[in-house]
Parts: sequence; C-alpha cells; structure tokens
Amino acid sequence: MAKSGREIMESFEALDLSGTAWSAAQLTGCDAKTVARYVAVRDAGGDPLARAVRPRLAPFRTATQRG
Repeated sequence: MAKSGREIMESFEALDLSGTAWSAAQLTGCDAKTVARYVAVRDAGGDPLARAVRPRLAPFRTATQRG
C-alpha cells in the first residue's frame, strides 16, 4: 500500500533529525528501504508522491492462439 504524503513527509523529517534511514524508519514505523527509496527519489529531483509507471504485461495467449 502506498504511503500518504503526510507519512512520506514524516519520514523525511525523521531522516533529517536522525541522519540515517534505519533510525528514521524506526521513528516512523516503516521499513528502512522504504525511507531510502523516498529519499533517493527526492534527491534525484523527482516527486516521491508520483507512482512509478510500470509496463503492462502482454495479454495471456494459449499455445493454440500463437499461430
């Protein structure tokens, strides 16, 4: 489940206070990898609230439909 904007901002604030993703994760109740991912997006100039675009899978085709 995606985090709300408030939860992401709390992660940033906790990181600024603690200095490490692990400590920020402990303070905010989420995983350190999640905090690190949001910080990486922010540092790269991206929007941490934007959802990642994922390519769609090709529709399922059976062996008889492949021709």
